[in-house]
Amino acid sequence: MVRSRKPKKAKHSLFLQEGRENFLPFFFVALRLLTLVEATPKLKPNRSSMSTLLRAALVGYGSVAEKMHAPLLEVCPSLDFAAVVERNDFRCQQKYPKVQTFSSLEALLAADAADLICITTPNELHFSMAKQCLLAGKHVVVDKPVTLVAEEAEELLQLSQSLGLVCSIFHNRRYDGDFKTLQEIVAKNLLGRLVFLESHFDRFRPQL
Repeated sequence: MVRSRKPKKAKHSLFLQEGRENFLPFFFVALRLLTLVEATPKLKPNRSSMSTLLRAALVGYGSVAEKMHAPLLEVCPSLDFAAVVERNDFRCQQKYPKVQTFSSLEALLAADAADLICITTPNELHFSMAKQCLLAGKHVVVDKPVTLVAEEAEELLQLSQSLGLVCSIFHNRRYDGDFKTLQEIVAKNLLGRLVFLESHFDRFRPQL
C-alpha cells in the first residue's frame, strides 16, 4: 500500500511594524504599472543623453531572471534592456540579441552600461551587490528576499536615500488582489493592531 503525502507548504512570516515599509514600490508586474518610471523623477537617468529611457541590466540569468525579470524589462516602454551579467553562457543574448553580456558585476559597472540594475543572484549575494551598485550611482531592484537580515536592508535604504537613488524589492505579489485587500484592511484598521502575519502558498504536487 502506497501512502500519499500531503503537499508541502511554501511558508513565510512577516512582522508588521509601523513605519517599516522600507522600500519604494517600483517594479512592473502588469501593464498598468509600466508608467511608474515616467511618473517618478528620481528614476530618471543620471547621464545627459538624448534618450529618456533608463538602461536596465540584469545581474544573473537563472530561471527567475529568464522567466520573470527579462520579459518585463523587454516590454517596459520606459526601459532599454541593455545588459546582463552571465558568467558561463550567452543564453540571454541569444534570446535578446541587443543585450550586451558581461562576465562580472565589476565589468558591468566599469563599462557604465546601465542606469538601473536588477539583482537576481543567490540570496547571500543580494546585499553586497546592491551596495556595490548604489555606491556606483545606480538605481537598484533586488529580487526577494532583499537581504538575509533586516539590518542589511536598512543599510541599503539609508545608503540609497543619502545618494538620492532608488533601491526597491522585486515583490510582484504586492499588486495581486489578495495583497491589495490586506493592505486596505490594515489601512482601515478593521482588525485592530496587527503584530504578526503568517501566509503560505499551497502547491498540488502529488509526487511528494
